[in-house]
Amino acid sequence: MPDGKTLILGIGRAGCHAVARLRVLSGGAHLILAAVDTDEADLVATELPEENRLLAAYSWRGGRGCGGSVLNGQRSIAREREALTHLLSGSGMVIVVGGLGGGTASGGMPVIASVLDKLKIPCLFFCTLPFSVEGHNCLKIAEDALELELIARGSPVIALPNDLLYSTVLESTTPLKKAFDLADTQLARILLALSSLADQQSLLPADFEKLREVLTRRKSLCRIGTGRASRKESGEERCQVALERLLQSPLLGSPEKLREADAVFVALTGDESLAIGETRSILEDVGRLFGAQAHLIVSASVSETMPEGEVLLTVLAVNFSAETVETAVGRTAVPEVRAEQLTFTNLNTVSKGIMEKTTPVIIDGVDLDTPTWQRRNLLLE
Repeated sequence: MPDGKTLILGIGRAGCHAVARLRVLSGGAHLILAAVDTDEADLVATELPEENRLLAAYSWRGGRGCGGSVLNGQRSIAREREALTHLLSGSGMVIVVGGLGGGTASGGMPVIASVLDKLKIPCLFFCTLPFSVEGHNCLKIAEDALELELIARGSPVIALPNDLLYSTVLESTTPLKKAFDLADTQLARILLALSSLADQQSLLPADFEKLREVLTRRKSLCRIGTGRASRKESGEERCQVALERLLQSPLLGSPEKLREADAVFVALTGDESLAIGETRSILEDVGRLFGAQAHLIVSASVSETMPEGEVLLTVLAVNFSAETVETAVGRTAVPEVRAEQLTFTNLNTVSKGIMEKTTPVIIDGVDLDTPTWQRRNLLLE
């Protein structure tokens, strides 16, 4: 039982890889890590304790995955509702991570969302989207899972395209295996940063419900950056050095982009030496990076697991999509689709076409040779 702590749940291959890397990353000792998958090999590779691993639908799938089928993924995870309830119960909050576009995560994330809703546990979904070279089918699966299953049900979601992750974090000449290892490490660092944003034990806590409201209000583009520094290397300027490194984060964007953000979440985490003066100073400096229209929410906390003398600064910048529609849970966004509207001309005169010179067919006073849309005065667009 997590006993009120933050639980990071990886689902599917990408989710398993992320929590496996987070397991060996410094600063994550306060987190509970778990994984669920239909592929037994991916689960074992996480090296998580057996009680924190959930092999879904083994009697049906045999531990061999679900073959990229969303329906198989949905059914497999749905069979484990009771086990998921036991695994997640008692969590202070849950961050679910996985890669959309395949079967297990795309089909299973909505099931996990419904379990968390029933348990009334605050949650956040962090999803990677397929590479563009993976083809239309994978992209369509990912978009449907993101927009129709998660966003539409009101789940707070942060989506990160793999193309963006790899193009901004890695050089094109990076060896393939090293590239995937580095990307997994970057994802783990993002998860660690997200956990600090949602830390409910903060001395200056960010309201997680406000975070949830912002991320579910509309489809959004989220950018995240982190900066870490220590007193040993930077002295009393550690917070300023952390800010400088934050601004170098490849996934955060340029200063110009930051000023366009609609909402910003800032979290500062330090060890017990973190002082009120440096906290106030750095949060004020971060606030100046953003435009006056941005809704700024800040958090500051002291963590026993933070290495001595270190501080971690995290920023999540959110830009809303322009278009929204009503859903069962409120307003959410739809993807922008631009298409030329079909137009019909010369439809304002009544014409019977080839029936013009024939004897009219009239029933109950209605000329059936006249086109239906004209008889009923319908507008065609």
